[in-house]
Amino acid sequence: MPRTQASLRAYVVQRLLLTGPMVLILLTLVFYFLRAAPGDPVGAILGEHSGPLADSIRRQLGLYDPLYVQYVDYLRRIFTGDMGNSIITQHSVAADIAQRLPATIELTVASMFVAVLAGMLLGVVSATRRDRPADVISRLVAAVLYNTPIFWFGIIMQLVFAVQFRWFDSGGRLSAQFAIPPRVTGLYTIDSLVAGQFRTFIDAVAHLILPALTLGLVLAGFFARLVRANMLQSLQADYVEAARARGIRPLDVFYRHALKNAMVPVSTAMGLTFAILMSGAILTESVFSWEGIGRYIFTAISNRDYPALQGAVVYYALIMVFLSVLIDIFNAWIDPRIRY
Repeated sequence: MPRTQASLRAYVVQRLLLTGPMVLILLTLVFYFLRAAPGDPVGAILGEHSGPLADSIRRQLGLYDPLYVQYVDYLRRIFTGDMGNSIITQHSVAADIAQRLPATIELTVASMFVAVLAGMLLGVVSATRRDRPADVISRLVAAVLYNTPIFWFGIIMQLVFAVQFRWFDSGGRLSAQFAIPPRVTGLYTIDSLVAGQFRTFIDAVAHLILPALTLGLVLAGFFARLVRANMLQSLQADYVEAARARGIRPLDVFYRHALKNAMVPVSTAMGLTFAILMSGAILTESVFSWEGIGRYIFTAISNRDYPALQGAVVYYALIMVFLSVLIDIFNAWIDPRIRY
């Protein structure tokens, strides 16, 4: 077996072995931080004069048990896929998350497509035309996008494109006159195509455009600055100068040497950003009434829904761990220096 393949395999095994302790530490921190937060979730929902009903719910949630008993029961439930029942919806938290997960996936993928496309374009243009008007304009656009409050940007997008011009819908995933397509993946765009409901597909895309643009363009500002900084560093590296001296075509030097090495830190940032979006873009989903994980977390926080919030945070932690491992493996594959 070549040395490079052996080193990559050893690195992958090492990262996978570290995943177990990492997950346990994250689950433990989630458990203790949520219980250290002030206030009583049952009392906040039912009020001070709830009496026997509040006691019954507290016993059902195990809040009267010693902390170590709650911790063991908490781990047992997590590893068996039982996150308890939401106080508000009275449904299984795992079922609630599974129901809302496709909406978040749909928004996340669309937003990342916008962010990567616009961010890469701005960053590459800025780096390859350093100190020229195109560079100045690209940096200005990236700075404005990066520093724009996302909730304000979402409201402005609604007022301009949904209210003023009436090009898109202001919220939700489908218009009231369209029925939800038969569930296959939970993604309305995919399910409507599978069912042959093309008018429903067009309506689902129309509802997706504004929240995806809102979230994606704000993220594009961050990616543009990151791509520019790493591209400038790569273009000034010795191996790029050596490639130019050997007479390699400028486009080959750019794509095969500079861009590939500049993408290592960028891919890490993209992967972590994708993980954060997968946990739920709370502000975007709230502004656009998008029934995803982000709005579910917002509702749980607003109503002090203890089991729902705990389950959503655990879901977020597991997604972050899983994607961080994939990012490390991908970076080790494109940059052999990381394996050693």
